[in-house]
Amino acid sequence: MPTCLFFCPDHALSSRLAEALFNAQSPRGWRATSAGIAPAATADPRAEAVLGTLGYRVPDGGTRAVEKDLVSFMRVVVAVGVPADTALPDWLVPKVDRRLEIDDPRALTAEQLQDWMARLNEKLEDVLALCRERTPRPFG
Repeated sequence: MPTCLFFCPDHALSSRLAEALFNAQSPRGWRATSAGIAPAATADPRAEAVLGTLGYRVPDGGTRAVEKDLVSFMRVVVAVGVPADTALPDWLVPKVDRRLEIDDPRALTAEQLQDWMARLNEKLEDVLALCRERTPRPFG
């Protein structure tokens, strides 16, 4: 199954929200997963709260790191809210297909976070289009 990886600095909030939004509207046969460059000890509880309020499925499990083995299985790799000056591992740089430039939502209130989600959803349009382009076509 083709998979899109969203990663953010800590896998506590941004990439988890992107994963949930993508999975709610993914192209047929696609799914998303998420990780962080330097994973936080725990996920931000607001991720579950805001996703539940909006009716989206909450990503399973705790936080995890972006690792070479994980990235090697991804058809599309997207950085979410990773500042341009953030040093990425050399092996990861050529794998990044898109960078979604969006503010870090950690300091936002619950109401502001919902507005942030709407902006993220707009930015996902480009990622969804890229995934459609990379969808395997049957022979014939």
